[in-house]
Amino acid sequence: MITGKIAAWGTGIIFLAATLLPGQTVIEAAKKEKERRDSVKGIPVVVVTNADLIRTKKKPAVIQPSAEAASTGVTSVPAATAPRPSPVPAAAPPYQNIKAEQAKLFEQEKTDIEGRLKAAGEYVSLLKLKMTALQQQFYNFSNTTSRDQIQKDISETYQKLQAASAEEAKIKAELDRHEAAGPIR
Repeated sequence: MITGKIAAWGTGIIFLAATLLPGQTVIEAAKKEKERRDSVKGIPVVVVTNADLIRTKKKPAVIQPSAEAASTGVTSVPAATAPRPSPVPAAAPPYQNIKAEQAKLFEQEKTDIEGRLKAAGEYVSLLKLKMTALQQQFYNFSNTTSRDQIQKDISETYQKLQAASAEEAKIKAELDRHEAAGPIR
């Protein structure tokens, strides 16, 4: 009881102190924002478009020195100061890279199909659970809802369950076909 009173007084003192402390007014915040905007007014802005991103060549974030350079103590020039090579059309990737890309794409598609299959299975489970609940509600004698309405809900849920089960079977067949095709087509 005494600790409750102490806690209430402590909370009251904290709120009182918070209301008495001066806060930043809207006018002060507007002045600071105006000053900030004025300070960055002359700085040129760089706008990056999608076309710029397409033309950008990917480079490694970290360049590891070769074994020969490490043994001689010579380090490579940082990427920022290294001269940039002239753009040369890239040669066709070797067969191994194409195989690896196809395997990666295959796994991505498989993961996508498995995700859809999981979602469809969860929806079917949810509808089955709803059907069970509606059937229990129908056979409950102390129920205030009309049996006609419950029968209508059961019928609608059953139709949704049939459609969801068919969709789940279709996705399962798609997954089976995808796995049978393999990563290299």
